Amino acid sequence: MSGVIDLLIASFREPSAAAAFAARLGDHATIFDQHTVVARSAGGWAEGPTPLMAAQGDVVDRRRAALLTLGAISAALASQGDSALTDWSPPFRVAWTGNGGVNAAADSAGLANWFHWQGDGVAAVAASATAIARAFGLAPDTRALGGLALTGAMINDDSAIAGVHKLLSGTGVRLTAGQRELRALPPASVLSAPGEALAAATQRLLAAYPTAEVELSGGWDSRMILAAIPSAARKGRTGFTIGSAEAPDVIVARRLAAAGQMVHEIVDPARIAALGPESFAALLATAAARDDYASNPLDRAVLNFVNAARPPAPRFSGQNGEILRGFYYPGQPLTSAPSAALARRVIDWRIIANDVVSPTLFRPDWLDTMRADAVSRLEGLLVGGGDGDWGAALDRYYLEQRMQRWCGTSVSAALGMRPILLPFFDADVLALARATPAAEKAGSRFAAATITRLDAELGAIALDSGLTPAAVAAGGIANRLAQARKFAAKAAAKVQQKLFTRDRASFGSATSLGLARSHGLFSAIDLHRLSGLGIFADSALEGFARGTTLPSRATGGFMLNCHYLLERLDNGTTP
Repeated sequence: MSGVIDLLIASFREPSAAAAFAARLGDHATIFDQHTVVARSAGGWAEGPTPLMAAQGDVVDRRRAALLTLGAISAALASQGDSALTDWSPPFRVAWTGNGGVNAAADSAGLANWFHWQGDGVAAVAASATAIARAFGLAPDTRALGGLALTGAMINDDSAIAGVHKLLSGTGVRLTAGQRELRALPPASVLSAPGEALAAATQRLLAAYPTAEVELSGGWDSRMILAAIPSAARKGRTGFTIGSAEAPDVIVARRLAAAGQMVHEIVDPARIAALGPESFAALLATAAARDDYASNPLDRAVLNFVNAARPPAPRFSGQNGEILRGFYYPGQPLTSAPSAALARRVIDWRIIANDVVSPTLFRPDWLDTMRADAVSRLEGLLVGGGDGDWGAALDRYYLEQRMQRWCGTSVSAALGMRPILLPFFDADVLALARATPAAEKAGSRFAAATITRLDAELGAIALDSGLTPAAVAAGGIANRLAQARKFAAKAAAKVQQKLFTRDRASFGSATSLGLARSHGLFSAIDLHRLSGLGIFADSALEGFARGTTLPSRATGGFMLNCHYLLERLDNGTTP
């Protein structure tokens, strides 16, 4: 499928099994050694000199603030092994030979996806779970799909495929003669003092990519990056904003670009409406496949459409800036000790609320089981990290779960297409986030102070709320009242969402949902195939078949995702 980039490495106990597997895959496969087969279904993977087998995503050496060549990557892996990764900026993934086997690892933040599986006399690692499934005839994981239906993302190391797991941050995998071994990787190096962390991380990437453009919104995160770029380096740099010219966020972004004497481009996604049924269906199917069926294709389609029209230039992204401004803190007792009661409250009111699929879609007994299982797992993830207080637990959960499984899925899909620059995932910035008390980050005060300290002019430009970062940093009655009003509005919206199971629309998803409905894509779903999963209520499928059910964003996206997943698994065995 267009846009899908897969790489699969399989290790067999018996050389004859490796040879038979390679023969079955034909031109897609290469016998690396008598036990190991490498299969590639598309481009986008660089193969370097020994020991480097494959690399995806540009690798920036943080100590040298320089982009590494394949030769330099190979030499570092040959001499240092796992330790070489500690100085490299996210996101990337590499595979190399050493210590008697094939090794695979990703960046320290776990953004770039590797998936691993152990069978009888065979083990595999791949860039997508479905690549392993198609090669070895594996089935969907309905437990993982239950977590996706409840939270909008995969939980922890789940994948859409039974027995296949995501390689979590800080973990590497080695395949040796049909056996899989997971091991802890050394932690990423911290190179700068906390007060210099954001500027240092941003400027290291800037040194490696002097002409990188900036994803520029009117919000906090891209403004922090902009403030960390020296004013002289902003002049003439491209900043692009997605949205209509009259949108409040775009208006603020335009002011920021003007202050920095930047070239500002506005990308209006409305032209996606011109796509016909076949083109839009293909866009959704590709979005589902690119994310390895781990997200809602209605949420991804517009962004994928916009990015496909952009040049493959290196780009600064503000993903994970939230960890410095605690947007998930409102209403939380940040200094309390982590507890099961606090975990259950945030699970019920936030984690299982924002993207939940309509419960009427599923068999009640299955859904009850899935909800109990998901709540138990999420509770363990929230309280099991040994955190000093609840604010720190929320930070860790957000980074290890939301960022790895939501942001990481999107970032991983884009590797090999353009360089992605993510200063908020730099080890220095993460150390800063951990060292800063949650109370200082709450209400975006720390982010505001950071912007104002780095660039007073940017701190004086109002957000679309009317407040300036300088005012937020200073505090005062006006800021406190504005924050209180904002929290009250969010709380009211959350109550409405809980009572009426309302969707929390993401960027472009309303457009995608409208197009899917108008083009009749929901009526094209293979309901007979979906019924074979054993999770759907017959009455719900009948409603789809009659056209009387008008699905929401979360519900429609989940149905499409399952449809595309089963279609892909039924369509041959080539990864």
